[in-house]
Amino acid sequence: MPENRFVSVELKDGTTVRGRLLNHDAMSVQLIDAKEQLRSFQTANMRGYTILTKGLMPSFQSKLSAQQVADIVAYLGSLKASD
Repeated sequence: MPENRFVSVELKDGTTVRGRLLNHDAMSVQLIDAKEQLRSFQTANMRGYTILTKGLMPSFQSKLSAQQVADIVAYLGSLKASD
């Protein structure tokens, strides 16, 4: 879905910024970075940008047991009940 697209922006100084894409057009790219800050970049200041096909979360192999997963689900359920 569009609200779940991520982008990697490469600036002319070599800096790379990644975040959740909010908008892009011929003049600029707007995103929310990992610190939840709105960032806007003018295309004149960028080398380019790439819409990422994978999210920003690192991939890993889950080594949780069935009991550990059940414990996590129970804990998260208890948080919702506390609200």
